[in-house]
Amino acid sequence: MNGSENGRSAHGKPHDIHLERFLAVSDILTPVVYEFERKVAEANSNGLVVPSLTGEEPVLLPYELTEKNILFRHNPIFTRNKSNFSFFNYFYRSDPRNPEARIQVPVGQYGTTWSYAVAQTTRAVYSLLEQHIVAESIITDKQHGQILVDEAFRKRTSKILIEAAQTTAAATTLLTPEKVEGFEDDPLALFHALREQDVLNQLGIHAPLGFIFPMVQAGIYFPHPLESQLQEDGTRRVRLSEAFVRFLKKARDESVVADGRRPGQRQKGCPAARKNAVGIDFEGNTRHYKKSAIYVMAGVFDDYLDYFYNVKS
Repeated sequence: MNGSENGRSAHGKPHDIHLERFLAVSDILTPVVYEFERKVAEANSNGLVVPSLTGEEPVLLPYELTEKNILFRHNPIFTRNKSNFSFFNYFYRSDPRNPEARIQVPVGQYGTTWSYAVAQTTRAVYSLLEQHIVAESIITDKQHGQILVDEAFRKRTSKILIEAAQTTAAATTLLTPEKVEGFEDDPLALFHALREQDVLNQLGIHAPLGFIFPMVQAGIYFPHPLESQLQEDGTRRVRLSEAFVRFLKKARDESVVADGRRPGQRQKGCPAARKNAVGIDFEGNTRHYKKSAIYVMAGVFDDYLDYFYNVKS
């Protein structure tokens, strides 16, 4: 019997299945997002290219009570902490041609203009995937050492990028349900701060896997998720509120996953939030990726958010 057959590693330590899965997904996801960002930057080198948007235009809809209760019926962390949550009343929904890429963006205190911009930006990212980014992608298969350009790989790459875009959009809306001191009239400046000050990434690190996007789908948010502090140089420092961090830690500790794994091996957060991933780049070389996939995808969002927000304004 080898060292792994009894649930222990070769070093005698218990296997952490969550950690192994977290690292494996991160090492695959991060190179794909980096390559996507590189291609978008290349396309926009002479000015922002706004793709023709696929699927249905975002429609403003009310959250129904049944939609709000979806997570309450499936995850005890919500049923045990109902009093801690607030609810969005409306959301923008857009249905792209790909059913896996449905866009749902809640409307908070920054209003419909901001939520519409997030929805349209997400549509733009999906359109970039469909039009040329994924079609041109190649990567070295880790197991077989061969270059893949077949349809199966393209679909897998598309799914990875869709999930990264959904996580970025969901994290953005969960952190901007209420106006933040110093950014009351400028959600774009707040988004820049959330990215550059690593707050989007911190949400991904602290939240258990499969937590952020379902909260948006159910119309649920944690009130006062951010704290803003004026610095001596006149800038604003933004961070997750202490109450929100405590709740996210509790969510990781208590999270009940759908496939029935026993608690005890704590969830590791979102793989898209991991820094210093080690993956195979699109030329077949092993590479260390300093920034997380969420940070890089948020950079793609940045210019398009600015464009769509000002168009709607």
